[in-house]
Amino acid sequence: MIFGKWLTIEPLNYYEYQSDIGKKVKINIGGFSGSSYIRTGEAGKVSAYLSLGSGTIRPAAALGGGVGVGFTAGVSFTTGSIYPLEINFGQFLTEILKKQ
Repeated sequence: MIFGKWLTIEPLNYYEYQSDIGKKVKINIGGFSGSSYIRTGEAGKVSAYLSLGSGTIRPAAALGGGVGVGFTAGVSFTTGSIYPLEINFGQFLTEILKKQ
């Protein structure tokens, strides 16, 4: 969910949004086990470039510490992730991808 509405960004496309000064923007992806990104508009603030990822399922393991060292294995999953991009890479992508 972006800006209070559901938005689908097609593959090889990007979406651009300019927030108002002082306005808080929250981007959600993936529901309960997904990710959120919150940003407040400020004058002169550098642009943020984000990559949105779909869900993942992967193996997970953890080592316990203390007196009894244990090992636990299982499965980790998310329904969506938000990854900040380095500014130069984000600007490059806006040059080669289609604006939605």
